[in-house]
Amino acid sequence: MRILVVDDDDSYRFLMRDALSAITKREHIAFASDGDEAWWILTDPDRSFDILILDIGMPRVNGLALLARIRQHPKLLDLPIILCTGTSNRQTVTEAVKHNVISYVVKPFSPTAMAQKVEEVIAQMKKAV
Repeated sequence: MRILVVDDDDSYRFLMRDALSAITKREHIAFASDGDEAWWILTDPDRSFDILILDIGMPRVNGLALLARIRQHPKLLDLPIILCTGTSNRQTVTEAVKHNVISYVVKPFSPTAMAQKVEEVIAQMKKAV
């Protein structure tokens, strides 16, 4: 399972690395610190990911702007995305649903909660096959 984590907060990237290493090999986990870096990684023809974990509140290109770009790219149309947000306001959730986000988590969250969320998404992906 190849996972890209996009978050500008070092502490959350470390937390997710630890949480996800229980699910997949560490070398299958990639990180980006902002939307521009994530876009570069996602559109690299030599790389592909099974799940994207995307923070909303980032400088420059925020998560929702990146999400809109992702859903316009043929290679990324069906990429399962878990959105991370510091808020659970209705407008953010509505926007995420509009772009076919598979799930979301509200910060702060524990490594166990993130691992469970990713395992749920993996189970959904297996059912869809």
